[in-house]
Formats: sequence, C-alpha cells, structure tokens
Amino acid sequence: MDPVSSLGLAGRRVLMHHGYLHLYPLLLASIIAVVQLTKEVISACRDYPNGSADRVAIVNALEDLQLVLDRLHHLANDSEKRTQLVMVEQICQPNGPVVRCSEALTLLKTKLAPRQNTFSKLMQTVKWPLDKKDAQDVRLYLLDAKSTIQLALSEDEM
Repeated sequence: MDPVSSLGLAGRRVLMHHGYLHLYPLLLASIIAVVQLTKEVISACRDYPNGSADRVAIVNALEDLQLVLDRLHHLANDSEKRTQLVMVEQICQPNGPVVRCSEALTLLKTKLAPRQNTFSKLMQTVKWPLDKKDAQDVRLYLLDAKSTIQLALSEDEM
C-alpha cells in the first residue's frame, strides 16, 4: 500500500473555507502518522550496529525532523490557532512536504526492515543497507523536509 493511501489521504483534500479548517481530524491524523513513522525509522536505524557516520548522520537528521514534526503536531493541536494555520494546511496537502516526507520515510523504513531469511538477518548485523550516496541523499532530503516544514511553522506562528 502506498504511503498516501495508508495515511487515508488518497482522493481527499484538506480545504480552507472562510478561515475554518475542514477535515481537520484528517490533517491531525496525517501529522500524527508521520510523527509515529519518524520514530519507527529512528528505531530501525538504531537496530543496525554498523553504518558508522552515515547511520549517525541519518539518525541525527531524523531526530531534527522529529522535533519539527512534534512542533507541527503541537501547533496543529492548539484549538485557538486552528483557524490561522494557512501554511500548515498547505504543507499537509497531498503532494505537500508532509506527505512526501511520509513517503520517503516509508521507503527508508522498507530498506531498513529486517529480512525474513536467516542469511539476511545475519547480514543486518554486519552491513548497513544504504551505500554512502544513498545515505547522503536520504540525509539531505530529510534536512530539506525539516527546513520546509520549519519555514511553514514560522509563518503560521507569526
């Protein structure tokens, strides 16, 4: 199942109408799902004893992203601010940064998932599944997602 469908966003849009957020529970649920997914990917990264600098850099980027997502969740959960979250509403749209981040995290989680056969499980304890270039691409994508979400939060918090 693709990440958009798993978040329940397929064929739906979160719309602003006269300053009121419609389908607000859907928006909040998608944010909560991405927060949870980030925690799961951090845990999956930590399951690998190897990967040295690449693994550490990805975990650090994920933890930074998690802080911003937690801030996003807190802001979106603030009932007094709900009608003022124009940028948050925009970044949570299908194809928005939050959904794209969810898709990237889902792919990363899949790459990090333990395999079923014994040889693959053994390899997991020995070999980090991402090569240096893939690890760098993932880290840069996570940093970009964090920056985009952080910018949206800054705009809505003004």
